[in-house]
Amino acid sequence: MEYCVPNHSLPARYQCKCPRLMKLNPDGRTCSDMNECESAIENACNNSETCINLVANSSSSMEKGYYCKCKEGFYYDPEQGQCADVDECVTECQFGAECTNTIGSYECRCRPGYEGDGNACSDINECLTHNCGGVGTCLNYPGWHYCECYPGYAFADGTCVDINECQLNEVLEKCPPPGKICSNVIGTFKCVCNYSTIDILNSDNNTLECEGEI
Repeated sequence: MEYCVPNHSLPARYQCKCPRLMKLNPDGRTCSDMNECESAIENACNNSETCINLVANSSSSMEKGYYCKCKEGFYYDPEQGQCADVDECVTECQFGAECTNTIGSYECRCRPGYEGDGNACSDINECLTHNCGGVGTCLNYPGWHYCECYPGYAFADGTCVDINECQLNEVLEKCPPPGKICSNVIGTFKCVCNYSTIDILNSDNNTLECEGEI
């Protein structure tokens, strides 16, 4: 389409000018749509938006020849007047998974105690591989397990471990010093005579009875 106006200063006495939002073609006589999306200078879309070109013609009344569309993972926030990141972690990840929101996307990973690809997670039955050290009963729960430990043992770090009863005040009362001391053994404890203490007491003719282990 030609859009030429007289110009007597030129040898040919005319020049061609294109309407707004259009550009002059190489032939110097016709005009075609200006694709603003081909140049970052011509459009104001940011990294969260996709530029959509609008085809202009001589009768176009558009203010600009393009518009910005929010990319996937973004939505238009009227308060900010621009596209904002969608927090997919509000709805996307399934039970047993934890979500990490990223700009324009998200990532689902199975939580500890679960296995899968993050989109589908299933419980790991730890009791199939954990025997609680052989001194307890394993109980499996969604995402974790617990050991009901035998007397003298306590649940720690996923298994049953020996309790050092000699660190408990109620046990120390059963082995009162200086004549007796507490000796920890696996799963229980013993009170034994402190012979070095008894020797000292005997030297002062103050004998402390100690009947050995109790």
